[in-house]
Amino acid sequence: MATTKDTTQKLSILSYNLFCLPGVASAFSPSSCPLSTERSTAFLKHIPSYDVIALQEVWDPRYKSLEKYARLNNMHVVGSSAPSTMNYLSLRIFGGGLMIMSKYPIVDTQEIKFEKGSHSDKFVTKGVLYAKVKIDSSYVHIFNTHLQASYGHEFDFGPNHYANTRKKQLKKMAEFVQRVTSKDHFPILLAGDFNVNARIAPDDGADSPEYTEMLGLLHNESYKIIDILKEHNGGEHPETYAGNGVLHGEKPKIGGQRLDFILHLERESLLKYTFSEGKVVTFKAKDEVFTHISDHYGQSVHLEIHAEGNTVEKSNVADLSLASIALA
Repeated sequence: MATTKDTTQKLSILSYNLFCLPGVASAFSPSSCPLSTERSTAFLKHIPSYDVIALQEVWDPRYKSLEKYARLNNMHVVGSSAPSTMNYLSLRIFGGGLMIMSKYPIVDTQEIKFEKGSHSDKFVTKGVLYAKVKIDSSYVHIFNTHLQASYGHEFDFGPNHYANTRKKQLKKMAEFVQRVTSKDHFPILLAGDFNVNARIAPDDGADSPEYTEMLGLLHNESYKIIDILKEHNGGEHPETYAGNGVLHGEKPKIGGQRLDFILHLERESLLKYTFSEGKVVTFKAKDEVFTHISDHYGQSVHLEIHAEGNTVEKSNVADLSLASIALA
């Protein structure tokens, strides 16, 4: 549907680690990812509330179910590619688990894959998924990623193998972003579960050493890095991983972490735009057998594009019955 806009056009953007591990992994160890069918079904009703959604940890069969729902609602969808033969030979038997949905057209998509990770990550082909979203004559660059997890080193800010792996991944992501976006002036967003704990302690939201180092690794002379959620949280890092899990009475894990980010790479632009309303979305469940949709919290921002007389192409998202989606 085309509509003429003479005022600000606002896009709602969500990044969320959905905690839906591969079906094979869940079958062998149901406790590692409990109630993924029920939780992913519960997430469907939230999809129409956002214009662009970047998801992490969505592997088959949950990916196929979410994709089916999005396409039935005329949304555009891109996801991580399947592992290559070389990935299989090195036992990286799962894709990256990344997904981007958009009510606006996706006119370009690319992907990079990181080198083999450690611990459970060695079975996953982690990387960065990119989508170029078209809004009339303007575009928005969306980069969605999931970096190496820490596995017991969540507040260990000294040198360790997991942090070193993330450094390599951040450098590769920075090179990818620069290569894709260097020839235009449109907004750039980096979103996802970076597994960089930005909080110095569970009860202290000040910058951790690894967070500061992350910004340095992503730095480029052509843009300034704006941490939207931190900026809208009084200069402190909000909690995006509370350690509560998703089950009632579940034994708490190490919480008080901020692992998830939406970063705006601000640069000189002919397009007038602003980001606002950066916030954490807990997706707390009501009257369900689980407490939250995921063990992570979501993060959302609004992108406001200021233009007169723009015609914005946007898909109508119908309120389809959830019963029409066959969740495996």
